[in-house]
Amino acid sequence: MIEIFKTNYEDDLISLFQNNSELNKYKEIVIFGEFIGENSFAGRHEDEPHDIIFFDILCGHRQRKFLKPQDFIRTISDIVPVPKIVYEGALTDEFINYVRQNKFSLKEGVICKGIETNGAFVGNTWMCKIKTNDYIQKLKNLFGEEWAKYGE
Repeated sequence: MIEIFKTNYEDDLISLFQNNSELNKYKEIVIFGEFIGENSFAGRHEDEPHDIIFFDILCGHRQRKFLKPQDFIRTISDIVPVPKIVYEGALTDEFINYVRQNKFSLKEGVICKGIETNGAFVGNTWMCKIKTNDYIQKLKNLFGEEWAKYGE
């Protein structure tokens, strides 16, 4: 993963972080990604080509915050691979059921992000994962009772 990152993404990301007025003010920036291959599953990888799909950026040193979902996509989607967006709107039971039933033809599931609209964390980004029923069943088949360690 390190070699792929350094070869394919490091220079472009450093340039972005240095030249973007919204990002270059931060002392630290952490970018999150998932190492993937065609046959990768639950952290296990075959001997095949791999890549990294980036899904979040955490900015700051002592007072850290995640980029808002729209800012993340706007800032980085032209530079590195990001997950496809399958839905924009409120997180509803209907959407969760669609993901579980794999109505979006997903390999694993989705990462949902939003902005807290009230309370002590108003304006901050929240995130959750929703896996498809097929993915959860594969986890159960592979890991038995320990499957939840690899789930949501």
